[in-house]
Amino acid sequence: MATVKVVDGDVALIRVESSSEKFVTTVLPFITRRSIRACEKFLIRYRRNELYGLLRHADTGVEKNATLKALNSISGKLNC
Repeated sequence: MATVKVVDGDVALIRVESSSEKFVTTVLPFITRRSIRACEKFLIRYRRNELYGLLRHADTGVEKNATLKALNSISGKLNC
């Protein structure tokens, strides 16, 4: 049985039983050419860059504060 761990756009991380592990780990590099951890790192980096873009284009203080709060939850304390 497989369970979805993370779904983000066109990327999904799944958890499978140990009986299916060999099949999935054999096929996965041909699909993504990355490890699960590399996919997680990519998603964090991608979302952080999206948030920085939103911060640059934020017009109001409310938008800036909401974006900074989201960035702080990912990157730690930011002072802008």
